[in-house]
Amino acid sequence: MDDEGPRHYQYLFTKEALEQSHEAAHERAAQTLREQGLRVLQAEPRPLNLKESCNLVAFYAQKLPELCRLCSAPQEVLWTSLIFFKRFFSANSPMEFDPVPMMFTCLHVACKVEEFRDLTLERMLQEGGMGEQMRPKVTDLELELLQALDFELLIEPKVRPSLRILAEELEERSKVADLEEAMQKAEALIIDLCASTNAVLQWPTSVLIAAAWDVVLEEAAEKPSPVCSMLLESFTEEQHKTQLKTMFQEAVQAIKQINCKAELNREAMLEIAKAARKCEKAFVRIREEQKQRHEARCNERKRRRNEDARTHFTDIEELKRKAQALREDVKKPTFQDDLVRCMEED
Repeated sequence: MDDEGPRHYQYLFTKEALEQSHEAAHERAAQTLREQGLRVLQAEPRPLNLKESCNLVAFYAQKLPELCRLCSAPQEVLWTSLIFFKRFFSANSPMEFDPVPMMFTCLHVACKVEEFRDLTLERMLQEGGMGEQMRPKVTDLELELLQALDFELLIEPKVRPSLRILAEELEERSKVADLEEAMQKAEALIIDLCASTNAVLQWPTSVLIAAAWDVVLEEAAEKPSPVCSMLLESFTEEQHKTQLKTMFQEAVQAIKQINCKAELNREAMLEIAKAARKCEKAFVRIREEQKQRHEARCNERKRRRNEDARTHFTDIEELKRKAQALREDVKKPTFQDDLVRCMEED
């Protein structure tokens, strides 16, 4: 990844590519700490290892749905904020950016994107048990998030509307006793899967939605659902059918294995979070130094422009004075002018 130019953030990865992206972000942060940590903190912080970093991000990703429930945020806001969070940390390290304020930043930006005006930042911090001291941290990270997302903020498709469309398409093939209950269950499966794993970075959202609906229908009818076969009917190329079927089966398997995933130990995660914040302090100071240097360069450019403008203005004024002097010389009567005038009068 080119450190000199803007970073490119992709949103869908193979498992291997995602691991490489995490490794690159981790190594970039660790190297910065090794090179500058001691200088800015007077004590070199201990970098997290890669597993600790990934687990810490996963731990706070699972806290995001809980925060949304506390704030009474609608499902579309939860979905958007969760995707923002996952995409951001697909190429950034929690040593560089604290996941806690970033969690609030993702939710705050998601409220703006989804035009949910009932949830202010003040109320969000209050419901999340955070004081006003968190506010500047949240707002400072907003630009970092927007740049990481390359300002691509529209998140589609949304889970609930897509599930409804899919249910209507399959209404004749699969009878569901309680459609609303089935959709709520499928939606909960998707949120749980995407909060606890990197599924939303590995498979298209449409595939995850179809896979969740497949699992719900299969459990309700106790027989294979027609979801996959219906999706395959839309394709003519065998290669595309094979790719879709593989993705669909992998997503279904991931959903079925959610409950088998080991739960992260809360106390251990809080200790890792403390270590990560020590690292993050170094990056905060480094960013402050970069900001100061940037402002100094801007002020210097502004000073030079003002000096150039004053010099230019002085040059113009000097030219005006010379022009005026020339005009006066032209108008001033000479001896010959006076002699000619006398002769004319005679």
